[in-house]
This record gives sequence, structure tokens and C-alpha cells, in this order.
Amino acid sequence: MNGLCDGPAGRLSPLDQDLPRMLFDDCHGADSVVAPSIEVPRAGANGPVMLSGREELDNLIAQYGSRIVFHGSRVPIRRLEPRQASWKDGAGGRFPDGEPAVCVDVDYDVPIFTALFKFRSSPHGIDIHADGTLTYKVKGAGTDDWRDYTGYVHVVNKQHFELVELEVPDGWPHPLVVPRTPEWRATSEVEPFAIVKVTVEDFPHPIIDYDP
Repeated sequence: MNGLCDGPAGRLSPLDQDLPRMLFDDCHGADSVVAPSIEVPRAGANGPVMLSGREELDNLIAQYGSRIVFHGSRVPIRRLEPRQASWKDGAGGRFPDGEPAVCVDVDYDVPIFTALFKFRSSPHGIDIHADGTLTYKVKGAGTDDWRDYTGYVHVVNKQHFELVELEVPDGWPHPLVVPRTPEWRATSEVEPFAIVKVTVEDFPHPIIDYDP
């Protein structure tokens, strides 16, 4: 379970230049990815560079490897501010998860899913299985029309984050199916150097109906 928290949107302007293109055979977001010694950039004077599509996320991993992390939001955010993550049970209860933080992932599939479905009318969730695989769930899967859904994946230098081990939130009423894994979090404001617009077509994994 991963608390990916949205913050207020800032005004964004695309940069005049694009990021360099250096593709490698394996360009997915694991820490084992080897990348050339290109320095991870900072946001320019006009803000993060604006890109679009899953291929651009692949390109960024090819360039910067495991030195970047990802945060999903429904809107583009100039500066990511710490927010209180929480776990939700089926009865509507909320259980604070650690201190307020910016939460990120070393891969971009969960951030894409979060960007598309968080804060929309359809309830959604992710099941983590004992073998490490994920099941993505959204209420109305197979019947609702998501073709117009868009979201934004923010790309940030990983050096701003710490890998933390957290306990189950106090009062959580359900047993964990698998042990909780460490998470990358920052407790201060961070600025993405790139923001990638995504659509449902950029999320290739099956989505089943949400059943709380």
C-alpha cells in the first residue's frame, strides 16, 4: 500500500529545449538499471519540462536509471509538498500513515494508476500479493468509460528522499497479507524536473472491478 498524496498545483510553462534521448535495452524502473553518467537536472527557470506519454518515462529511465523516482497526481504540481498519507478501510475509516511526506515510487506504474484514478468518483485500490505482484482495482471496471481520464507523473531526483520502514498505522483493523516493504519518502518540499502527462492508454496492466 502506498500513500501518494497530491498537493496544490502551480503555474507551469514548458521549456524551450527537450531532454536528451539515450535509449537502452532495459529501461524500466528497478534500482538495478544502469544509466550513463548524466547529471539529473533541476527544474529550469520556467518550471519542470512538460512531456507526454509512457515512452517519455521510459526515455527518462534510460537516461537517469535508478537516480529518479516518480509521483502521480491528477494535476501538474510545480512543487510537491508533504501531505498526510493514510490507509482507508472498507467502512470509510482513515488511519494516518507516518508523518506528512511526499511519497514516491522507483517504478512508474503505480504513479500512473494513482494519477488517473485518485480523487475521481470511482473508488480504487491496489492489492499486493505474496509473490510481489499487484492487482489494480477500480469500481466500474469493464463498464465505465475512462477514455478521457488524464493524469501527471512527476519525475524527481531520488537524492531528496529517504528509504523508510514504517509500521502498520495505529488502529488498522485488518491483518496484512504480506509484510510491509520500505518506502521512499521526503518530509520537505521537492521540485520535479519533469512532468509527464499520461492517459489510460499509458497503463497496460489489467484493471478489475473494485470490491471492498
